[in-house]
Amino acid sequence: MTTRRQQGRAALSRTLDEIRLEGLRAAYERGTKILQDDGAPPTAHAQIIRCFFAAAGLGTVDAEQPEKEAHEMSADELREARDRLLGEIGVRARGGRGEVFD
Repeated sequence: MTTRRQQGRAALSRTLDEIRLEGLRAAYERGTKILQDDGAPPTAHAQIIRCFFAAAGLGTVDAEQPEKEAHEMSADELREARDRLLGEIGVRARGGRGEVFD
């Protein structure tokens, strides 16, 4: 017998899966159409390209902001970097690659 809480979690999980599958596909298709439209503003093209690069795991496109060395970071930046790295380690430990569906 399942509880209402379990049913709610299952429904949420199904909905999030649907968003990931259908929403991402729709966003990708729309983005590629905008990139192919020469009449779209250049800022739209740049933003979509950045999103696509980030989604592909290609890091920052902005060459003006290279990652700082540890000795150049503030305490808050060090904490953020530590948390990001621990998250990446956790994903890899679970066998993932840090992608959307991991």
